[in-house]
Amino acid sequence: GKKLRFERDKKNRDHRGRLLRYVWDGNKMLNLELVKEGYAFAEHVSPNYKYRKVLEEAELEAERMKKGLWSACPELIKLHKKDKEGQDKVRKSPK
Repeated sequence: GKKLRFERDKKNRDHRGRLLRYVWDGNKMLNLELVKEGYAFAEHVSPNYKYRKVLEEAELEAERMKKGLWSACPELIKLHKKDKEGQDKVRKSPK
C-alpha cells in the first residue's frame, strides 16, 4: 500500500475534536487536489493558515470552472458561501 504523510499545523484539533491535518502523497497535497477538483471546500480553523492562500485560490478556480460540487450541489454551495461570509465577519470584527 501507499504511505501517506500527515502534516500538523499550529492547532491539533477543531472545536468538535476532529484531527486537523494536511495529507501528503509524496509531493502532492491531497487536500489541495480535492479542492482543485471541486470535491472539498477550503476550510480553515484558526490559527491553522499555513496553506490558506493556495487552498483558497484553488477553491476560487474550481468555482470558476464549475468543477465537482460547484455544478452539482447548488444548495450546498449556498450554505458554504453563507458560512464563509459569517467567518469573514468574525475575523474582521474588533475585539
